Amino acid sequence: MKALTLDPNYWDCECEVRYIHNKKEEKCEKCGAIREEQPDSRLNEVMLLKFSKTKLIDMIMEMRSCGSCRHHYNINDPCQSCNNYSEWVY
Repeated sequence: MKALTLDPNYWDCECEVRYIHNKKEEKCEKCGAIREEQPDSRLNEVMLLKFSKTKLIDMIMEMRSCGSCRHHYNINDPCQSCNNYSEWVY
């Protein structure tokens, strides 16, 4: 059986979702759990959360609005609506 590795920089509250908190947060505003009374977060879950947030930010940064028609599209592709490459609104 693999040993459970915890991250001492994060803790888990009692919420079903969004239960990982930075140690700088003393209390969960949703469930009321207090940091000192809760366990540290699992390292693999913290790493997955960080990876997911990074990927989401990357995806958002890749999206642009077309300056001609305001349609949203990936920065590497032409606008699907008007086939415009040249004008981007950030």
